[in-house]
Amino acid sequence: MGEPHGFSRVEDVRGTTLQLNLFTIVTIATLSIVSVLGLGLAAGGITVLYKQIGNWLNLLQFGFIVLISAPAFDLGWMALLPLAHGSALLQRAMIDGTRLWEFTPTELTLLFGVALGYLVAGFALFQYTTRRARHLGVLGDY
Repeated sequence: MGEPHGFSRVEDVRGTTLQLNLFTIVTIATLSIVSVLGLGLAAGGITVLYKQIGNWLNLLQFGFIVLISAPAFDLGWMALLPLAHGSALLQRAMIDGTRLWEFTPTELTLLFGVALGYLVAGFALFQYTTRRARHLGVLGDY
């Protein structure tokens, strides 16, 4: 019996089956990554202004691991963090086989809102810090 178009199953050595619907996975992963882009813009703006934050950025990488593994469905407020809600939706899509249109409108709106919110906030912070850096005259090093 064949699988529907764009859908496949992967089984690991323990017998756990992952269901891969390409459209669902790419859409959720893309929206999850957009929130990280917002954090990247914010970090870039702070770097332009303060220059010496390399160690802080290394610690931020470990924070991403926490965000990916955060129990977004168990603690409602964690769904507002970048990557947390998207990671939880990806788990449901791959383990339970839930397709994009089978998620509730609230879940999809939250995913889109978190992605857009972090992107807009990161871009706004980047714009502010680059303007401030120009005003202070610290952009000459670049």
